[in-house]
Amino acid sequence: MVIHGLARQTGIPAKTIRHYESIRLFPPPTRAENNYRQYAPTDVKRLRFMASARSLGLSLDDISEILAARDDGNAPCQRVLDTIAQRLNEIDRRIAGLLSLRDSLSSIS
Repeated sequence: MVIHGLARQTGIPAKTIRHYESIRLFPPPTRAENNYRQYAPTDVKRLRFMASARSLGLSLDDISEILAARDDGNAPCQRVLDTIAQRLNEIDRRIAGLLSLRDSLSSIS
């Protein structure tokens, strides 16, 4: 698939995908005879992971470290695991706050 198909499937703009390639966060794709980038289904999974990690507030450096460890078959370092745990705690707090707000609003109506 070409870059616009990858962008459509992942919700990540083509410009961002090219940026991730330029900073080596995303591996360079193979090229077709017409020099268009060619992406595989595994690229969709990788970009979806990256988008999820960014939505959790992980930095590009953290994501790079996680992906490098995963590509090498290793577990991420403790610093990255601590960052992930912290983000998950923040999400849990937000969810609890939203549920409390929902209950309050439900009792009003």
